[in-house]
Amino acid sequence: MKTLDDSSEEPFRLRGHRVMPLTEQKIYSYAQGLADKLEWKRNSFNASNIEHTLQTLEVWKINIDVIDDHEWISLTRAIAEPDQLLIRVPNQFYKSLTDGLTENVWIMLHELGHIFLGHRAGMHFADKHPQKQEDSEWQADVFADAIAEYLKLPGNKKQLELKFEENKGQSRT
Repeated sequence: MKTLDDSSEEPFRLRGHRVMPLTEQKIYSYAQGLADKLEWKRNSFNASNIEHTLQTLEVWKINIDVIDDHEWISLTRAIAEPDQLLIRVPNQFYKSLTDGLTENVWIMLHELGHIFLGHRAGMHFADKHPQKQEDSEWQADVFADAIAEYLKLPGNKKQLELKFEENKGQSRT
């Protein structure tokens, strides 16, 4: 068994919390099944329907908290709090989301991925380097891609990353 010091390869750098590993295939299968269960269609995420689509998440006790722009202090566009079944977004983001901005639809799907995949913050000790399948950000990206591809949503965009010099490899949504 390799330990942290045995590997000569560059180790994978987590962008998010270390979570239970999931394969891309498993995430795609789960996301597509969930989209069917929630009766999501391509038009569920267009400008005229997305607000209703998000409101239907309340049945699952998932809430979207829209924060006044002047109170939004995060560098991110949205924040998921899976343990509270909550996604926080600034008002400007929510308005452009409900106006149909496809990039923000993908970001919302990403944040929903954190919730539906059950991501929880916590310490994780292991003798092995983390793998991408254990990265909560990678998993949420795959979840968003799976929904976007399955529903054939326009403008399927990858998550934007903010990279900070002192934390290379770390990013936030």
